[in-house]
Amino acid sequence: MTYFKRLLTEWSSCRVVRSIAGLYLTIYGLKLQQWPVVGFGMAWLAAGLFSLQCCNTNSCYTSPNKRSSSEDKPTSFEEIN
Repeated sequence: MTYFKRLLTEWSSCRVVRSIAGLYLTIYGLKLQQWPVVGFGMAWLAAGLFSLQCCNTNSCYTSPNKRSSSEDKPTSFEEIN
């Protein structure tokens, strides 16, 4: 998935909050001329805009439409004495 496509699709509430917080921190840091705050705000803004997260490789992604296979299989129990 390209960065431009990520920018336009699949917006969640966490992504909106990260983008707004990053924009706020960037502007606030620029007003105060606090460059570490600007850098931190820009990092948050990039994380929100491009949907960057710790699971960037989709290794922890679970499909919301996929049903669990454990629902389809009956459970058998064995009595232990």
